[in-house]
Order: sequence, then structure tokens, then C-alpha cells
Amino acid sequence: IEFPEYFPVPDNQFNVNDLVGDRITGIAPSNEFLVIFQSRGIHVLSGDFIGQSYKVDQIANDIGCAAHATIQDVRGSLMFMSLQGPRVIQGGQVPKGLGPYEQNPFVSRIDPIFDQAGEANPDKLWKFKRAVSFHDRVDQKYWLFIPCETQNTEVYANSNSVTFVYEYPRDAWLEWDSINLAG
Repeated sequence: IEFPEYFPVPDNQFNVNDLVGDRITGIAPSNEFLVIFQSRGIHVLSGDFIGQSYKVDQIANDIGCAAHATIQDVRGSLMFMSLQGPRVIQGGQVPKGLGPYEQNPFVSRIDPIFDQAGEANPDKLWKFKRAVSFHDRVDQKYWLFIPCETQNTEVYANSNSVTFVYEYPRDAWLEWDSINLAG
């Protein structure tokens, strides 16, 4: 290979369009699909990439991924943070609530916590775009940290930040205090 890091533009790109022209917030493989996240939409790319016989399908136009650092592969499913709350997606299926509410599997039991309408104090507003997560395979937990930030001369996660832990064997959400995963 003469130029291993060279990708000719005309041959190695395609558009992912949605109704609002949203930016891509994350990309992750899921089974035989490549899932493309936007803040308010999700697409799946499937087919033969080498033979350039592939298609892009939109599977959600009202929910997406708020932060790429929250996307984790957990037992063949992708867990991620949306603006509405935590979600899970498997392959090309419609995303569901992570820890689903019994009457509606597309909603998470903790979704109401994520509604910050009316919060006037900027030190208490969650910065969804800066959220991070990790998958603890040993203890079977999905950790999700959402920072609230204070700005002085530096920006730092303050004590209003929150850490949620989803124990997937028990289908249980926990809120843990005083754990700063901002790095």
C-alpha cells in the first residue's frame, strides 16, 4: 500500500440526511450494523461495505445520542444517553428505554429526572454533551456521569453533577453521590 492513511474523498463518503440537518454525535458497531447517532436521530448502515452495496436507514427521528462518550456495547446492545434519558438499541431496532417503564418500553423509568425545564441556576444544569459512561463487565453495571459545571477561571464539574448506575442483571437504577467521573 503506497498511502495507507489516504482516503480519496469521492469514493469514501456519503451523506446521512435527516429532517433537521442534525450533526453526527456518535458512531458505533452493533451486530451487523453500523449505528450512526445524531442528537435527535438514529440511522443504521448495513450491507456490503467492500463491494459498496450498502444502505442507510433512519430508525428514529425523535431521539438520538447526546454524547458520544456514553455509547457502550453491553452484551451485544448499545447503551447510550439521549436528551430524554438513557436508551438501549440492538442492531437496527428502534431504541428502547434503559430500565424500561412497564407500560411503555420506549421510555426509561428514570426519564422524568432528565427534564430540567424551569431550572434557572446554571450551576445546576446538566451538560449532556459532556456526559461519559463506562461498562463494568465484572460487576455488570453501566455507569453514566452527567456533569454540572461551574465556570470561574476554569471549567470544572461541580457537586450538582450526578452519577447513575444501571445494574442490568437486576434491571435496577441507582444514583451514587460524590463520584466525579469527569476525568
